[in-house]
Amino acid sequence: MADHPHILVLPTWYPNSRRPDYAVFFRVQTKALQRAGATVGVIFPELREITDFGGLKSASRNHFQIEHESPDGYPVLRWHGWRIPKLHDISARIFLNAAQRLYQAYIAKYGRPDIILAHTAINAGWAAKEIAKSEGIPFVVVEHSTHFARGFYSAADLDRASQTFHAAKAVYAVSEPFSSLLSDRFGVTVKYAPNAIDTAFFAPDGHRLPFNFDRPARLGFVGTMDSKKGVDVLIRAVAQLDLSHGLELRLIGEGASQNSYRALAEELGIGAKVTFLGHARQTQVRDLMLWSDIFALPSRFETFGVVLIEALATGTTVIATRSGGPESIVTEPFLGQLVAAEDSTALAVAIKEELQNLVDAPTDLPKRRNAHIAERFGSDSRARAFLSGLKPYILKGSSS
Repeated sequence: MADHPHILVLPTWYPNSRRPDYAVFFRVQTKALQRAGATVGVIFPELREITDFGGLKSASRNHFQIEHESPDGYPVLRWHGWRIPKLHDISARIFLNAAQRLYQAYIAKYGRPDIILAHTAINAGWAAKEIAKSEGIPFVVVEHSTHFARGFYSAADLDRASQTFHAAKAVYAVSEPFSSLLSDRFGVTVKYAPNAIDTAFFAPDGHRLPFNFDRPARLGFVGTMDSKKGVDVLIRAVAQLDLSHGLELRLIGEGASQNSYRALAEELGIGAKVTFLGHARQTQVRDLMLWSDIFALPSRFETFGVVLIEALATGTTVIATRSGGPESIVTEPFLGQLVAAEDSTALAVAIKEELQNLVDAPTDLPKRRNAHIAERFGSDSRARAFLSGLKPYILKGSSS
């Protein structure tokens, strides 16, 4: 193994100019690998939906060009192109072709990597498999997608995923239940490699208001506005709560169901208690978590739950559902609790219980939670552990 392994990261999603905080944990983890001693680079086929074409201005910005940038001190190469909604086979082929072009552009300027790290099998892992086969270098896959549990992948996608997992030197998944699901479905060994965050960025700020039922309780949520995240269950839970000084629910996120959730809150008579904040930057996400007495994530499916470790790092109590990922995060009573998915009554009971717990909570609880998350999910500690695990798969002396 080279003293400073050269890792080429190939993600299916990555922050972009339109959504700079989208999938930001990939960026955080890549930066952490660099701090841990690796040479890193990113190639990202940035494909926009053809339905977002937007005329000549949009075409001028996305005309199948490769752009080089280094905003974080490592190279990021992007291929700006288009994909066609619902035509997954064609989109997979477009992604593959773009990744191959990006790889050749990358090695021409930065040299041959020791290993490719692909985030998700569809489509980055499949592209990594094809590049690795033609170039004679190893690749590993970290799987994040809930589509496996939700049955959203086509037969062709599942075939590509199977080929990818069996060809990879190692397959990782971001929660232990998810690792078991993939292992059982595809007949491969899947290791547990959780997502990581910058726990210093999400540290408690020391200005959290104590809770004593003498003011409205503060409840926060961050996630997409779709059925997967269970926002409807959360709104129904809030409607069941009768607190002496009331409750405020603030939600960050966008999605197709936002208007229906707003209508549901009005129908249940709690419209004045519920505020939809829409899209927000990462600093605003952190501020909401610091504002919240309790952070809720009532997902129906969740492979991990990055927002849970972000909220816990701020010191906030969390309540989540047993939906696949939170079970690997909320493992101690002092962090919060888990309830059954789809059960608004159980969620309401848990919220009231955790508010009562906050009345008698020790003043050092936020710092204890941050330290706990830093040890288990801090970006630097996870990067060191991940690099150590990659050692058997990295070619010796191939880094340039």
